[in-house]
Amino acid sequence: MYISTFPIHYVKSLLRSATASGLNADALLRFAKIDPKMLDDDGARVSQVCISRLFRAIASRVNSESLGFETHQPPLGSFAMMCNATLQSDTLGHALSKMQMFYVMFPLATQIDFSQGEDYSYFEIKKSEGIIDPDHLYMELGLAIFHRYAQWLIDQPIPLARVEFAFPKPPYSLEFVAVFSASAVFSAEHTRLVLPSESMSAPIVQDKKSMKLFLKAAPLSFLTEPEFDRSITAKVRRLIQGTIEREEEIVEMDELSAELHYTPATLRRKLQQEQTSYRKIKDDVRRDIAITLLEGRQLSLENIALKLGFLDSSSFYRAFKRWTGTQPRSFLSD
Repeated sequence: MYISTFPIHYVKSLLRSATASGLNADALLRFAKIDPKMLDDDGARVSQVCISRLFRAIASRVNSESLGFETHQPPLGSFAMMCNATLQSDTLGHALSKMQMFYVMFPLATQIDFSQGEDYSYFEIKKSEGIIDPDHLYMELGLAIFHRYAQWLIDQPIPLARVEFAFPKPPYSLEFVAVFSASAVFSAEHTRLVLPSESMSAPIVQDKKSMKLFLKAAPLSFLTEPEFDRSITAKVRRLIQGTIEREEEIVEMDELSAELHYTPATLRRKLQQEQTSYRKIKDDVRRDIAITLLEGRQLSLENIALKLGFLDSSSFYRAFKRWTGTQPRSFLSD
């Protein structure tokens, strides 16, 4: 399974929306198994499992998949209804058009605008007064979820030309590279995905049986990297994660280049074009695995350090502090 973590900003924004709906933040954190002290650390991160628990806890308590971000909240099951409606389509373009019509039929704050052009198609989420989203998280998640859903429908990647956001560039903007594998434009006129129109003719290959499995895995299935992400970053990340999981020596740049059939210089250039580097990907993978293992509490700090390729615990402590701004022992405190 692809392992990832999420910045504490996501947790804070979700809690802000939940408490505005009358929910108890401490109870939600306990359910999600997130240490409240992490909220005071801007560099803290939580695993995809914890953030998924938080999603489920909020959705079940407000009885809505909008997680409290909408004043007129759609009831639980609305997303499944939309999936059912769009599943009965011939092509992706047809499915996205049906999705737009689905949301028009309901008096919800979220409205979708989908249009097809000769070269590019546009999938826009329109923000209205009924959406309470000061941190813009709901809009970010909305685009990410719809992009993943579209790829799942046709079971193939849909490389984005770009993604646009109608709000200023946030401090955590590098997270968008991992989420969308595309360049992000901020302070734009629209909040939308810009997709290649050639993808709109792709046939729908999913059915009701596969939809049940897809929805059963939600929201974790929406929060993790889709298996058909073909970016160089995703390929390098999978290879590095694989060597760690097999407890092998972490694959280095020369080996990666050979595995991916590039020269080292070409691989560095391609990663730079995706706004990353071998060192950053390696650090991110080790950080995310470390956080996941620490939350699981199955291994000692010494064994985690060895698993991640550190020669000793002190080297691991220094690296973890650099990655997250905190010590690994903070994850073990009750």
